Amino acid sequence: MRWAVGLSLGIHLFVIFPMAWMFYTPIAMPQAPLSAVLKGPGEVVHAASAEAKRFVPVSSGDAAKSSRSQPTKPLPVRPDAAPRQRTPASQAAAGVAQGDASAPANAASRAGSVGGAPDTARDGVEADALNRYRLALGAEARKARRYPEVSRTRGQEGTAEVYVVLSRAGGTPVVIAGKSSGSPTLDEGALVMVRMAAERTPVPEALQGRNLKIPLRIRFSLDDF
Repeated sequence: MRWAVGLSLGIHLFVIFPMAWMFYTPIAMPQAPLSAVLKGPGEVVHAASAEAKRFVPVSSGDAAKSSRSQPTKPLPVRPDAAPRQRTPASQAAAGVAQGDASAPANAASRAGSVGGAPDTARDGVEADALNRYRLALGAEARKARRYPEVSRTRGQEGTAEVYVVLSRAGGTPVVIAGKSSGSPTLDEGALVMVRMAAERTPVPEALQGRNLKIPLRIRFSLDDF
């Protein structure tokens, strides 16, 4: 009897076990726990990845605190690296030497010079003397004016420029021609007039011993003669 029961069980196991192996389907276990999220209509929920959960963002305030926690070490300053400050006197001298347009010019330098750079005016004495000397030269030139007959006949008119040159060595001023009037006859007439004016006009004491070049303009017009 026992033998028969054991034989029956063996036959059943031999038949059922191959059939169960054929119909067996493995079930994969989830790698991470599942989570359920409730959302309303129109809402989209993005699940955070494992990499995003692993790194925690650092705010800008935390970064600033960390940077402030490490004080910067100042660089050493060399004593000889300090810039030198130029005094106003040295700056003014440099401006005049380099021809700075902002440097003030006196009346003597505006009149011109010969034989070197013009001397500087002292308390405006030379400027006043120069102005008076030019007015005196103009007055004497008007007294000696004469219209050249050749230019009058031809109807020539114009303005000639003449220079009265003072020398540091002194002596009689020298008269030289400047810008031409366009007529050699009128230019020569202007030189004659200014030479006579220079001989009759004394040089002011404030201008003596100076190198100056003083311009004068002589206008020839038939209506004035």
